[in-house]
Amino acid sequence: MNQQDKLIFTDVILLVIGIAIIFNYTFYPLILKVVSQFVPKFNNSNQDFKPEITVIIAAYNEEELIADAIDSVFEGDYPKDKIRVIVGSDGSTDRTNQILSELSTKYPSLSFHCFGRGGKNNTLNKIIPLAKTEIIVMMDADIRLNENALSIIISHFADQKVGGVIATQNIENEKNENSGSAGVLIYQQYENFLKYYESAIDSCVNAFGYFYAIRSKFFKPIASDLLCDDMFTIYTVLENKSKVKFAPEAMVNEVREKSLENEKHRRLRASAGGMATVFHFRHLLNIFEYGWVSFFIWSHKVTRWTTPYLMILLILLTIMMNSGTITFQVILVTQLVLYVGALLGFLVEKAKINFSVFRPFLFFVVINYAILLGSFRFLKGAQNAIWDRQGFSSS
Repeated sequence: MNQQDKLIFTDVILLVIGIAIIFNYTFYPLILKVVSQFVPKFNNSNQDFKPEITVIIAAYNEEELIADAIDSVFEGDYPKDKIRVIVGSDGSTDRTNQILSELSTKYPSLSFHCFGRGGKNNTLNKIIPLAKTEIIVMMDADIRLNENALSIIISHFADQKVGGVIATQNIENEKNENSGSAGVLIYQQYENFLKYYESAIDSCVNAFGYFYAIRSKFFKPIASDLLCDDMFTIYTVLENKSKVKFAPEAMVNEVREKSLENEKHRRLRASAGGMATVFHFRHLLNIFEYGWVSFFIWSHKVTRWTTPYLMILLILLTIMMNSGTITFQVILVTQLVLYVGALLGFLVEKAKINFSVFRPFLFFVVINYAILLGSFRFLKGAQNAIWDRQGFSSS
């Protein structure tokens, strides 16, 4: 191989890795946007469809949040006589249980069950089978429903092909004051874009556990503490070849504050649990059997989890393969901008200076670091479904 061939080979390697890194964030959304233009649009939702439903909440030490969450369920426009709420208290040690007792007097269709500390998955496995309705709605204690959120999300079940529906989220009291909050807002918009077009083409493959609904016939006990409860539940719908749709009009508000450190722990936990869940449902990766759903999981989830490894590989190859070509220089400068921007973002964050330019760079690097740590946790089988009131692992 002559010198020219070596330069071309080096450029191709660096370019392929660079494209692989940005695929999830650029090419995949573009593919979804283009493909959706050729897929017939069907919306068989029916606002008059108002079956009896059960709202499921697993809670741990939520004395500050649980009352407002339950009030928002009953204060919406969904018929109150068709709502049942079941709350599982996972070894709460604050006033959560007392508040639930008081609320059960206010709302006769509310029941709550107190368990020893066992984790969210264990709690859900105990209370979901108590639901006797065709549709169950999963909700977190830090969620406030907009007035029509329940009506909108349930309306999609008028279509018998739909087995699950995912809502969208607004973050209350978010002032964009740190890299965690700024990053979450950008990430949320990006995720909503993916879910919108995945839903338009076939089905969503990513669920945030704050608020979503499924047909109860698809529920099966969450297999282990290693798995994400929301992904597991949604994937049981997908493996039955029922549709999971995105309802962007079904707006809910999350009231917990965001910080970069909290988001790092959240993504670490989510990536470890997500990897374990996809591995559990690895038959869904068979594109010949599951078509678009399989393609979406590969593109939306798996490629994202490879990103931190590819970032490390690109750094090493850039150091080792200094070709001096234009392609090399572009890739080198791009990396410098990213990592210098992240460093400046970190320094600005530590100095508590409200300057947002560098926040996306810092968020991107930190979140990929969290994914890397999450992959280590997954490989060690060390995930823990016991959570504290921030929603993170207590391990």
